Amino acid sequence: MFPRTGLFGPILLLVFFLWVVFPGGSAVSGRSLRFQEVLTLAENNAYDLKIARSDVKISRHRLDEVRSLYYPSLDFQLYNEYVYVPEENEQGVVSVGSSVSTTLESTYQHSVVASLNYQLYDFGARGLKYENARREMDIARLNLDRSRVDLRIQVLESYARGLRLWRRHESALRILELRKEIYRSALQLKEAGTVGQRQVQEFALELAEAMGRVDDLEREYQNALNDLAYYTGDPYLAVRTAFTDFPEPDQNEPIPEVARLAEIRVIEAEIDGKRAEVEIAQKEMLPRLVAYGAYRMYGSDPDSFGRSLKEISERDATVAVVAEWNLFSGFRDVSKVRRLKAEVERLTYEKQKRAADLARDIKSSYQAYRLLVDRNEQWQKRRSRIRLSREIDSRLSRQQLLDGIAHLEHEVELVRHQLDLDLKKIDRAVAGLKLAFWREGQTN
Repeated sequence: MFPRTGLFGPILLLVFFLWVVFPGGSAVSGRSLRFQEVLTLAENNAYDLKIARSDVKISRHRLDEVRSLYYPSLDFQLYNEYVYVPEENEQGVVSVGSSVSTTLESTYQHSVVASLNYQLYDFGARGLKYENARREMDIARLNLDRSRVDLRIQVLESYARGLRLWRRHESALRILELRKEIYRSALQLKEAGTVGQRQVQEFALELAEAMGRVDDLEREYQNALNDLAYYTGDPYLAVRTAFTDFPEPDQNEPIPEVARLAEIRVIEAEIDGKRAEVEIAQKEMLPRLVAYGAYRMYGSDPDSFGRSLKEISERDATVAVVAEWNLFSGFRDVSKVRRLKAEVERLTYEKQKRAADLARDIKSSYQAYRLLVDRNEQWQKRRSRIRLSREIDSRLSRQQLLDGIAHLEHEVELVRHQLDLDLKKIDRAVAGLKLAFWREGQTN
């Protein structure tokens, strides 16, 4: 209940102030956004996709890296050393680092060595490493597909939020115009003595509330545009930006299969990679055969460093087959195998959890989409009733059989009904497009 005096004056001043400062009217549609264009901009601008494409390149170079295991390695070494032989060492055998010199006297000696190493047999560990490198490249490509699907869904939700707020804002502006007309009509009727002061107060408060609602929606709408600009890299202003509706998705497409989604395929590939790492770690605990060949040029001089460099004239060659076997490493290899097996178990649980999450999301979107599609006929009837109601109100108003304020109040309700239908249409499109993006992200 409002008092008859005291509050009416301030309310009128508030309404007049808001009317002057915020006259209302539709936003200047300097730019009309379309979902497909926004999506293309977002895909061209997305850092996640750029990073994923870089990962594909990195994995390709990694594969080339591992392929080098199938080739021999060629090393070139230059040794410069001084060998000191104690006088009591009659055998003339001196150990210098990892080499052994058989000189009988102290001397400067130098050598140039070209050596060739080739792994002959390692129980298949090399092949498993190569398969894992190929698997990493497949994972990088699948991650690119997953990032693209994730981005599309994020842009879809951001665009949907902007579209909903734009619809709400346009409806709020229309309601504001109607509230202004109602208030003007109430003032005229008050002067004629038909409407009382209390009713005028209520209409003034409803007008102020409508103005405040428009202001709040404009701030929310600008925030939604800022969020969309994050994806596209293109700034938008609320007063100059409008939205177009989503394209209608295909109603006959099947439900996406969770097992074929890139996100699940990535985890499966990671599990296979970890299992291969377990095999590699186990095979590296076994001996391996390596072929070794070397050609050496060497020379020495007991008195002069410079002359020893010039005296590199002696030659020898070595060919060997070496069996390498690290029999004990402090249980490091055993612990590594156990760790990798535990990681396989963790990835298995992660796959099950993510598959369950995706199945829930897909099921929810599918059910919501089918429910909204099945109600399409009801919506069409509801739209027809709204159009018919407007036609009847307009005809009765022209014939002066319907009160002007009642006609405007009914139009406010019709605007709200129309907004509700528009928002349901957006919900249906969002659910359908999500399903379409998941289907496009399926891999064989």
